[in-house]
Amino acid sequence: MKLTLEIDNLDIDKVQKLIINQTSHKFVQHRIKKNLATKCSIIKKDHFWKSLIMCLLTTQQRSGEDSSVTKFLNLDPHPLSLKNCLAQKELNEYAFYQLTIAKGIRRTKNIANEIEINFNHLQKSNWEILDEINSLINKDDRFFERQIANNVQENFKGIGPKQSRNLLQDLGLTKYETPIDSRIIRWLNELRFPIPLSATALQDKAYYNYVSDIIFELCEKAEIKPCVLDAAIFSFYEKNNY
Repeated sequence: MKLTLEIDNLDIDKVQKLIINQTSHKFVQHRIKKNLATKCSIIKKDHFWKSLIMCLLTTQQRSGEDSSVTKFLNLDPHPLSLKNCLAQKELNEYAFYQLTIAKGIRRTKNIANEIEINFNHLQKSNWEILDEINSLINKDDRFFERQIANNVQENFKGIGPKQSRNLLQDLGLTKYETPIDSRIIRWLNELRFPIPLSATALQDKAYYNYVSDIIFELCEKAEIKPCVLDAAIFSFYEKNNY
């Protein structure tokens, strides 16, 4: 049995119209400037840690502009910055307290536990993941992006296929591998995607890669990068109160 996928002109037209309509959105403009830049700065410990915290916080909860998660992430100085976390003797308890007093954040106990486990892993490994992460700088290779995303997923607690892509994309290092979240699933289903999509199914690495490959083919035909399509879909549903 073989599943045949055919991307027609109507599909391409829908993608291109979405991009045209959302190009002026600040989120899309930021994504273009950051992820399609010809030069990227070296990712340092505090930058990586900030993105990792963001990924743990945005799992299974709203992360739009007015959400509790976004408001917490925008705090400055941030209570869960690397500097503050390094100063703690009981990081799990400290993280749990900060997440709890922030109000409106779910999974506080799980996230606090993941923060401590990941922090300890980074310290014990002397942050060796940064060498892999930084090897993506100025690369234009979607299969290499996938390899690094898989390594991130395997090394960090609470980071699945979606959030490993989210982390690398947030760091400005990826053009092709994108987080397939609820917004992307909804948009693909409205585009008449040929197979059922769900967050549960996308936890499987092979299935996630299959869907990601289809997104890549669609973007290739529409002559855009997947990271820009991701930003356009996010901004579209944010604008329409998804």
